[in-house]
Amino acid sequence: MNNYLKKNFFRWIIDSRDDKAKERLSRLTDPFSAFKCHTILNCTKTCPKHLNPAKAIGEIKSMLTGIRTKPEPQVPKPADA
Repeated sequence: MNNYLKKNFFRWIIDSRDDKAKERLSRLTDPFSAFKCHTILNCTKTCPKHLNPAKAIGEIKSMLTGIRTKPEPQVPKPADA
């Protein structure tokens, strides 16, 4: 799986509206997906959109190992009148 797909997986996994995060994470448990990344950061340095795929892959690894869980939805505070 390439870094672009991993970045998009991460975007959907952390989306508060997504209820298939566990299913998406289960597709990334094989040794040739998230854990193939050695965190050399070449993907971040060469990303034409100036994104940080290495950070997204690191977050996915943290969720797969149980170090981190999917964040709870953030409810915006009402504006002061």
